Amino acid sequence: MFRRAPVPARANQDVVAPPRNSRIVPAARIKAVTRTRGFILRKVNVRQDEPTSSAKVDGHPLPEGYELRPGSNADLPSIRSFVLNEKMNPLGLEPARFTIACVAAPTIATTGPNSSSSCSRIAAIVQTLPLLEGPPGAEQGPGPGPVKLQSLVVAPEHRGKGLGSALVRHRLSALPPGTPVWLTAVERGAAFYQRLGFRLRGLGEVPRELWFEVAAGTAVARLAVNQRLVVMSTTTATTTTTTTTTVGAAAASTSATNTGAPPAAAADRDAAAASKSL
Repeated sequence: MFRRAPVPARANQDVVAPPRNSRIVPAARIKAVTRTRGFILRKVNVRQDEPTSSAKVDGHPLPEGYELRPGSNADLPSIRSFVLNEKMNPLGLEPARFTIACVAAPTIATTGPNSSSSCSRIAAIVQTLPLLEGPPGAEQGPGPGPVKLQSLVVAPEHRGKGLGSALVRHRLSALPPGTPVWLTAVERGAAFYQRLGFRLRGLGEVPRELWFEVAAGTAVARLAVNQRLVVMSTTTATTTTTTTTTVGAAAASTSATNTGAPPAAAADRDAAAASKSL
């Protein structure tokens, strides 16, 4: 007969000495017994998966403790809740068009390609929608068609960490090079998007497909959040130049010039308001 070797205490538990009448069983003895009884001992390396803090999005570090993944049909209830809570446009919520930022919950797994971590607790969302045409007068070449960035929402408890910026950068980097990207936002979010490469656009530059949204959104934004609506796009979104600007765009441009862009973390707290697609 032999006695079972005492199980080592975990790191977060007090170390308890084995009873006086117990003894340590040599490893060779354990192997011999297991072989005679038909068992095979295997050495398995285990580790705790590290969060994706070292991951980078377009050259920028992803905030520690978060992961990015594509949206799935299982995310639709959460996506709809995020959008409705921020009084955003609830139409066109196709999960496949979304990028999800979620809290990385490390799990114990064997090393190798099968090791993974749970990423079900959603912290932020964003999506892009295809547009049928570009702005009036813009050349329609063989390149990628324009898209609209919208539904950017960062949960309140996850704001101020740069998560919104990382999410937008990731979504933009996933698009084909040279893709024109448009968005509508309330004016206090203009500086947030300017740091991500967007520019204020005049009404004459806006794709016709967005005209109704801009007209309706201007009135709704004034009533809902007492803010003007602005239209922005990446520098590749238009090849025409116009001096016509919306009232909201002019005001936001003046504000950004006079006050300067706020820090990224502070602007990220307004990321939800910055992309209210009305």
